[in-house]
Amino acid sequence: MTAAAPAKFVEPRYGESLFRKSARKFRRDRLGMASLSIVGVYAVIALCVKIGLFATLDAATTPVGRQHVAPGQTYQHILADKSVEERTSWFGTDIRGNDVGLKLIYSIKQAFAIGILVAFFSVLIGVVLGAISGYFGGKTDDFLLWVYTSMSSVPYILWIIAISYAFGKGFTGVVIALSSTFWVGIYFNIRAEVQRLKEMEFVLASESFGMGKMHIIFRDIMPNLTHLISIFLSLNFIAAIKNEVILSFLGLGIAGEPSWGAMISSARLDLLAGKWWEVTGATILLFILVMAFNLFTDSLQDAFDPKKVG
Repeated sequence: MTAAAPAKFVEPRYGESLFRKSARKFRRDRLGMASLSIVGVYAVIALCVKIGLFATLDAATTPVGRQHVAPGQTYQHILADKSVEERTSWFGTDIRGNDVGLKLIYSIKQAFAIGILVAFFSVLIGVVLGAISGYFGGKTDDFLLWVYTSMSSVPYILWIIAISYAFGKGFTGVVIALSSTFWVGIYFNIRAEVQRLKEMEFVLASESFGMGKMHIIFRDIMPNLTHLISIFLSLNFIAAIKNEVILSFLGLGIAGEPSWGAMISSARLDLLAGKWWEVTGATILLFILVMAFNLFTDSLQDAFDPKKVG
């Protein structure tokens, strides 16, 4: 019998940060990397639409032929000089004769814009208020906790509808409405975590050296909240996209521009008449993005949880 080959010696990693360990663990997660790739494809498409490479607003809202052309059918395409030519519709047209494929692609930009802005502002508000409330305590904590309790006592969809009415329909109203409500849950979780962290040795050491309270919050405590912040960003990103669909269905969403929610809302009656392609296309793209981002969030949470990082 031949002797077994000696195990390969792996040099231990000294002084490696928690972030590097977590990033290495995430890269080994095939499902997480696959979902990140799908989200990346969506992001590239959104960026290309934003800079005007294709599927501009004019192209997505300009009729290209007759209404309700089914996918795969030929139609008379209207050119810029008003002449027509025979073309095949791959995604069909809507009730106004607009190309559904261009609307679907343009809506990816809308979804990412809403998701990024709402996630950023809601997490910023929730983290800052939660850190201040958890660290200072006393009357500051009592006041912010009262605000949290007051908002939590009302169903969040009612807050969203009320704020949307106050700021009017459109992109800005949707962002303000969602950002103004999504911070509540983040605040409570960050507050609890900061209350735990402020009793730890590194915070007590900073206090003993006379460091300012804001210095301790943003330089000592905040870096230890990175894993929670990244998770909240990803969760609120996808929650904003889903809630935009709800607002559009209620007539409070984006007006004048294509979005998945607006497409589903405007074409829901067409579905009863057998015109399925607009609702189906928007639903499929929304489902793929939501599923990919949920899997990405699960992998991110598992990789960056300090209790699970070896």
